[in-house]
Amino acid sequence: MKINYKALLFSIIGALFLLGFAFYNGYPIVYSDTSTYIASGFSLQPPQDRPIIYGLFIRIFSLNGFSLWIVAFIQSLIISYLLLLTVRDFTNLKNPSRYFLFVIASLSILSVISFVSGQIITDIFTSIGILCILNLTLNAKLKRLDRILLYIIFAIANAMHMSHLIINFLLLLSILIIKRFFFKNSIILKYRNIWILFALTMLGIFSMGSSLSKSKHVFFMGRMAENGILIQFLNDNCQDKKYKLCDCIDSIPANSTEFLWDKKSPLYTRYASWSESREEFNRIIWSTFWHPKYLIRHICESGKSTCRQLISFSAGDGTGPFVGKTDLFERIKKYFSSEAIEYSHTRQSRGLLKEEELVNVNNRYCWIIIISTLMLILIFNIESLRNQISTDKKFLICLLLGSIILNSFVNASLVIVTDRFGAKLIWLIPFIILVIFSELDLKVLWKGPKN
Repeated sequence: MKINYKALLFSIIGALFLLGFAFYNGYPIVYSDTSTYIASGFSLQPPQDRPIIYGLFIRIFSLNGFSLWIVAFIQSLIISYLLLLTVRDFTNLKNPSRYFLFVIASLSILSVISFVSGQIITDIFTSIGILCILNLTLNAKLKRLDRILLYIIFAIANAMHMSHLIINFLLLLSILIIKRFFFKNSIILKYRNIWILFALTMLGIFSMGSSLSKSKHVFFMGRMAENGILIQFLNDNCQDKKYKLCDCIDSIPANSTEFLWDKKSPLYTRYASWSESREEFNRIIWSTFWHPKYLIRHICESGKSTCRQLISFSAGDGTGPFVGKTDLFERIKKYFSSEAIEYSHTRQSRGLLKEEELVNVNNRYCWIIIISTLMLILIFNIESLRNQISTDKKFLICLLLGSIILNSFVNASLVIVTDRFGAKLIWLIPFIILVIFSELDLKVLWKGPKN
């Protein structure tokens, strides 16, 4: 098995483009959760609300605390390599590598991908897992080394976050359904690869460890608090059943973030730990699922939240300054001591990377998504253009658009609606347009009718 050094070189160049926002910031972008990941990787203690895999990824690829730049580069390199494979093998260009550089440069400048890939958090691995699925199920040109590497990358990406298990499972299931009803005889799927991916997805449960049982009830209860189902249930049932939450109905936050993390939340004032809340929370949650009144509301709220999530994708969500006595800054000083001064002088540390500071950037991103979406609709409504799109690209489009919807559905329904969750995948829409344009002949629009 020979290494393709040309592909490696182009992937490295692509990774440098993807680090554009980190270069602009002066350091990889961090988030409040970055602190937890760093601590888990270096202490080897799994957090109660997430797997330890990304923490280990940080420790290994930072070379045990040498630099977070290396971590940002490696994850950017992985997504760059996957985009290169996709452009190379799903287009019919004579020189796909050059077109890849055009695609990666365009996405880095015009979409939110550069912000996501340069951030020390698991978000970029959502798209990494999805692109692994796309190539392993549809790419007939994959070489053996690429295929083995993609399985490894997928297993790691899948294990990074609890939502990835659900998204990847539903996406694989959707591929089988779409193939059966819309591309029955026109697409050849690699079924063996699909079953391997299903197996790797399920194996990801083991990487969650105890964090899955410790936290899933808490996150969903926070979602119920925000959409009002929890208050409604307690008002209807507290006269007959005594829950600890019944004594504090008026103080339950109507915001999932406050419910989960505010120390004044009933989650902390009524329970000694998340584990102690498990039995009561699960009883309430399952009671709402078995009662039609609450189940219907769950479905309605899920639909509304998914729609809100689909239009929420701004950069800068939760990326305020983490300096002074914050846990994140203390951990950077402890584990990345040589970079503490560099970090403290970044734009983010000076408060210049918050969402309200990136209005012009986010407006540009928003217009690119609107224009890309309108172009996609237009292409599929003009027969002469639609007929130029090969069947495999149509399947690719279904898969990528479906992944955006699934990501919004899973995160908005189970956790919270936030721009960060939308930004993870929304850049796939302009990517789809760039892939389609590789084989479109727009001259047909100006050709007159045949005599």
